[in-house]
Amino acid sequence: MAVLLLVLLVLAISYASSLKAFLQQRDALATTRAQISESSAAIERLEKQKLRFDDPEYVEQQARSRFGWVMPGEIGFTVLGPDGKPVGKGPELPDAPPAASPGPQWHETLWGSVEVAGGVPDKTTPTPSDEVVTPKIQDEGQ
Repeated sequence: MAVLLLVLLVLAISYASSLKAFLQQRDALATTRAQISESSAAIERLEKQKLRFDDPEYVEQQARSRFGWVMPGEIGFTVLGPDGKPVGKGPELPDAPPAASPGPQWHETLWGSVEVAGGVPDKTTPTPSDEVVTPKIQDEGQ
């Protein structure tokens, strides 16, 4: 009786751990499917927006509203308030991303290696000696 109870207990623990792994994988799969559907919707939305930019009238409207551009012959104006500052939010260009500091140019690296190669060696570098070391020859009889 005790052996049967022990076997049932081991089987229950084994199935419980398998069930836990199954439930975790199912949740991960559901999360991934939700992310895929959100990404697909975003892609679809961006593709529709991309198609709108094929229309010249839409491009003109965006240039006027976003950047404040005017057509040749038109006069652009800005309404100023009593304090001398523009009233409302005017068109603004998006900020450019900060430029990464460029590394040294290839010619600077090349010239630096030429200078190092032609310079005086460091005092920490051992200098070669004139002493010749000859290897010992072992007896052939051994």
